[in-house]
Amino acid sequence: MGELVAIIETGSHHFSGCFADGVMFATGCTIGKSNLILNPLGKFALTLYVPKSHQAVRVTLRYERMSQCLDMDFFKLRAQGIPPFDLDPQVVDPLIQEVLTKPWMEIFALQEFEEYPFDMVPEVFEAVQCSICHELVVKSYAHQFRHQWYCKPCLDQLLHAPLASKG
Repeated sequence: MGELVAIIETGSHHFSGCFADGVMFATGCTIGKSNLILNPLGKFALTLYVPKSHQAVRVTLRYERMSQCLDMDFFKLRAQGIPPFDLDPQVVDPLIQEVLTKPWMEIFALQEFEEYPFDMVPEVFEAVQCSICHELVVKSYAHQFRHQWYCKPCLDQLLHAPLASKG
């Protein structure tokens, strides 16, 4: 585990998924290093946590500021399904300039924690073989059923196959 952990609250299919990319770029936290944690709550928020000191800061986009941004052409066009890379720079640049020139306190709110309640999950170095697909599964993700190990998809298939065939 690195010196810093970033816990991102955006989630999948979030209209601002690039928020996570910015956090990765700015902090160096990555999923591969296990110091970028996705907590999909659909919010524009992240918590930066220092494991050694247990201190943290939660950063959120201010509601007032984000509401104003949602009225900008950039978000209106994105809502129509236009990918950001297909947008005219004249639509994108005003949003970028706002972020670069506005005082950060107008965009973000901060909450500091001296003792943040976060339990680090240790790395697991045990694996088992799934009884159906025979693939290797990290033990903390495997499920034991009737004295055999299964990956989640195979266990789901095993448990739900009789229901599907009766239907």
